[in-house]
Amino acid sequence: MRQDNNMQMLKVSRMHKFCQRWLEFVAIMHIAGGVALTLHFPEAVWTYYQGELFSVFSVNTSAINEVKSMVDMLVRIFGPTVASWGIMMLYLIKRISIHQDKGATFILTIAVLVWFTLDTSLSLLNGMTLHLVLNSSALVAILFPVYWLNAKVQNE
Repeated sequence: MRQDNNMQMLKVSRMHKFCQRWLEFVAIMHIAGGVALTLHFPEAVWTYYQGELFSVFSVNTSAINEVKSMVDMLVRIFGPTVASWGIMMLYLIKRISIHQDKGATFILTIAVLVWFTLDTSLSLLNGMTLHLVLNSSALVAILFPVYWLNAKVQNE
């Protein structure tokens, strides 16, 4: 019986560590992505994304250079927001996994749900269906591991 308990604890511990590491990876990718947005995103990705934006908003091709400059500046300004979100996420993950902070779990969950709901709604209202796919992927990649860490915290 004791050996079964030890095996169960080991499995929980491995899953806890995996979820913690995964969430840390996601947070670090937000930091790196935010910095990349600020400095300059890879050209192929950026060109594709601009094409999506321009087709959704029916951009006049005669003013394309001015519009590209404006969109480029707006995305660069958004970069620090993404990077700072990653830093705060990393802090909250540490609070959850190391200190079993239930409040940090709640705050991270609410933050993700607020972001997802508002960003996805605004994107869909403006015809940016690509954001539904990207945001849904991020939601699952964050909330499932947070749920697992939260379940472990609740059991302790």
